[in-house]
Amino acid sequence: MDDLNPFKSFPKPLPLIHINGDPGVGKLTVARRLQALLNKYASARLVEMNRLVNQATAAVIDRAEPGYHDLGQDLRFAVFEALAKNPATHHHAYIFTDSQTADLVGAGVCAEYVCAARQRRSDLISVVLSCDEEAHLKRVGAADRVARGGTLVDASWVKMLREKTRTHRFNKFAAEGGSLELDVTDITPMEAADRIFRHILDVCPEMRMPAA
Repeated sequence: MDDLNPFKSFPKPLPLIHINGDPGVGKLTVARRLQALLNKYASARLVEMNRLVNQATAAVIDRAEPGYHDLGQDLRFAVFEALAKNPATHHHAYIFTDSQTADLVGAGVCAEYVCAARQRRSDLISVVLSCDEEAHLKRVGAADRVARGGTLVDASWVKMLREKTRTHRFNKFAAEGGSLELDVTDITPMEAADRIFRHILDVCPEMRMPAA
């Protein structure tokens, strides 16, 4: 059975996988399917970074109050510090879902992922998901979206977001595990997850068994 396993004992910490895109594009659904694929061979953990940080921060400080963003940054720092320095995390791949734009705030948050991966001595793999406007609006308006774990998103806000902002892209020196862009308009979440999975195997040789 082990001979069929594409993963081996890991000579370096397993990668951080950053799945970025507009709210409602389908990141969480794809990430869950990717986690299931990875878990057939190695441990993969899913972290909904925006939700994790926003919910924890809002429980302490209201978004309109001073210190909200500082606390959020401190919480992310604690997560990244553990990933970099705690050996217990090194045998797990981490899938992050995020919605960071290409403004100064988004670039700053994404720089934290780069620092964490370098301190961890692991690859950072960037995945950007997108879809056309019609499919996007249909997805954010789906009645079962919240039931599936998605966040309720206003369609008019999504249209404004698409017009006014651009999703952050890591450059090749930051995403040392490579970058992958997927238009998920006409492919299923499972197909998207499979493409990401194959990309991970291609760019992370530490996760593959040596050839027989």
